[in-house]
Amino acid sequence: MTVEVDTPTGLRTGSSVIEVRPRLTGEFAADMAIVGEAVPVDLPDGRTIYALLWSRLAADWAGWIVLWLVRPPAMGNAPIADVVRAVAATRIPLVLPRRLPAGAGYPLIGMDARPSFVAFGDERRPKTIRFIDPDDIGGGMKLRRITLQVTDDAITHTIGDRLPWLASQRGSLKPSSMDAPLADRQLESLTEVAFVRRGY
Repeated sequence: MTVEVDTPTGLRTGSSVIEVRPRLTGEFAADMAIVGEAVPVDLPDGRTIYALLWSRLAADWAGWIVLWLVRPPAMGNAPIADVVRAVAATRIPLVLPRRLPAGAGYPLIGMDARPSFVAFGDERRPKTIRFIDPDDIGGGMKLRRITLQVTDDAITHTIGDRLPWLASQRGSLKPSSMDAPLADRQLESLTEVAFVRRGY
């Protein structure tokens, strides 16, 4: 997955190789084993934003997004094994649309196809995490596009150098209470697996 951001000083990019292994649990169902990491993009103002493996639509976003995009509407409710084979045969880059297409199926049609983006006020302190609007990152910067491609390259294992606390983090990065602001209560859903996955 490659993330491109337009900035006043030019294009900034980040990428990560993520492995997705479907495990069929029925003709029309599967679990997704995800191995990989969120995509960091270093910005010219010194901040780093992260495109997560997670979205508000699906905690397993990184596992399902390509299947949602590749499956054409004509496949309808095709067996999941057929959809997986279609994904494996897709080598051309896929530019992630803003909204999920008809092939994603009801009720996903039209929902935001992109992962959630976050940044930290202080990367040493996970509780300083906050959501970032990719269309208005600040400082005249915004997301240009996200590209997905099937590859045989090695899986990325570098995020621990940036966020060493992930190795011991368990549970919510920003616990909150019911009377906390809505943004904080949404952030409570984020755990270490939004940044790094090592399988099922």
